[in-house]
Amino acid sequence: MTEENAKRLSTKEVAELAGVHRNTIMRWLEKGWIHEPDRDWRGWRAWTSDEAISVKAFKERIVPAPHKQQQQLPLG
Repeated sequence: MTEENAKRLSTKEVAELAGVHRNTIMRWLEKGWIHEPDRDWRGWRAWTSDEAISVKAFKERIVPAPHKQQQQLPLG
């Protein structure tokens, strides 16, 4: 199966895979921080799996993981 025939992902699906909100993806696109995907026959963004992986990698570069000590602090 070629990349063109492979299942394309929606912006919401890409956001879920990257662990961010759909609006975050839209903001990154607006600022030109990530590549604009092709659109399908309806005009909706249709992401390839490679593009989704790139978005996830971008998120991991700009959003540092929280420190383990911060996660273990008791609340209250």
